[in-house]
Amino acid sequence: HFGPPIKLISIHPDRGHPGTQIAVNGTNFHSTYGTIVCIIGNNTIRAKVLSSTQLSCIAPPQEVEDTLTLLSIGVDHHVDPKLVPLPFHYIPKLKNVSIKPCSGSFRGGTLLTAKGLHFDNSTRLLCRFGKLNVSVMAISSTEIQCKSPEHPPGFVDFGLVSDGAHVITNCAVFEYYSPPQIFSIHPSSFSFNGGTLVVVQGKTFRSDVRYNCNFGGIKTPGRF
Repeated sequence: HFGPPIKLISIHPDRGHPGTQIAVNGTNFHSTYGTIVCIIGNNTIRAKVLSSTQLSCIAPPQEVEDTLTLLSIGVDHHVDPKLVPLPFHYIPKLKNVSIKPCSGSFRGGTLLTAKGLHFDNSTRLLCRFGKLNVSVMAISSTEIQCKSPEHPPGFVDFGLVSDGAHVITNCAVFEYYSPPQIFSIHPSSFSFNGGTLVVVQGKTFRSDVRYNCNFGGIKTPGRF
């Protein structure tokens, strides 16, 4: 190309998985000079030019995990030999994901713990319930926590979104359930001294849910 030389300044993130969107900052990204491509390792991908100083590209598949590669920019597959490439690290994929609990109220707010491997390799990790993404509250290399969002009753796929790439899907199923319907309580009156056993009758109670009885703002645990 005949324009001023391209210069690379930075990339973000500088590590990720196949499918990670990489923002590239530099100078003289003018698509009018030709087709601008990202070259990562031995792979060439067409770049999306956002301005003369910024473009983006998607990290291509990589056979070997935990590999350090170099990212460069070319025009019509030609790379300026004076261009200094920048390192991009392919990190191990998240693996062996399991969740607990596997169900929660359709109103959301259930604290869920997901366990697996390599969680701390992600620079930005999200939990996905069906099509809804929520932030991770706590993270270590093998465990994360997040709260379920509000969702109509039913089953949804639980997955993880890492660094903008949907790297794990269908790793577990989360059930949203409706609250039980209460028909009656017996007895309906009891001593102010407490200690009366109250029986609550209704439907759609669940054995895997911890229920509380609320007496004027005072909560006591229920027993299924």
